[in-house]
Amino acid sequence: MKYKVVIIEDNIPLSEGFAEVIKATDNFELTNCYSNCEEAIERLQYDNADIFLMDIELPGMNGVEGTKRIKKEL
Repeated sequence: MKYKVVIIEDNIPLSEGFAEVIKATDNFELTNCYSNCEEAIERLQYDNADIFLMDIELPGMNGVEGTKRIKKEL
């Protein structure tokens, strides 16, 4: 079974680095990358992710609040 991963990170080079690591593993599948929580929350149903790799310091809604919202929605 592959775990579906969503990355929420506004630092693009860091996000791309995480994505490459995830793509190189057998047990994980990159579902999507977002630079903010709001967009990720809008797409929760479409991504159907198992794991969220969340930055804490994001523009707009921060990662702590975003995690709370994601947990509530799921």
